[in-house]
Amino acid sequence: MADFNQAIAVVLQHEGGFVDDLSDAGGMTNFGICQRDNPNLDIKNLTKQDAINYYKINWWLKYQFFQIDDDDLATYWFDHAVNVGIKPITKIIQNTVNTTEDGIIGINTIQAVNNNYKSEMLTQIQDKLWDYYEQIIAVHPNDVKYKNGWHSRCYGE
Repeated sequence: MADFNQAIAVVLQHEGGFVDDLSDAGGMTNFGICQRDNPNLDIKNLTKQDAINYYKINWWLKYQFFQIDDDDLATYWFDHAVNVGIKPITKIIQNTVNTTEDGIIGINTIQAVNNNYKSEMLTQIQDKLWDYYEQIIAVHPNDVKYKNGWHSRCYGE
């Protein structure tokens, strides 16, 4: 079982605190939690503990990251699900372990990952994810300002 404390520490480090970037499609964010997806949350006054609780319930448990055997993969998957969305990173991981690419973390995906994932596959996942980030920039050229941060996050630099 993967370690939530390890994973949330990485997410919070990457997401930082309050940001109100007018060019960010998610709108106002705090700890990576965006106003657009959470119109009933007081994003501006969200505390770190609020964010931890939110991520545990609405991400870690909901998407079953805790069932992933490899802590590093669970952390990477969770971190990038927060950044790019659950479906894109899940499809990349499904492709890497040769299972149905539907973007849904269900029992078949969890079994495929736990039975087939090897740590050396992380490089493949990173490269596929980087291709995805480059596609985002191609479609949304203004997002080039995030390129260095996305690259560092993608490759763990």
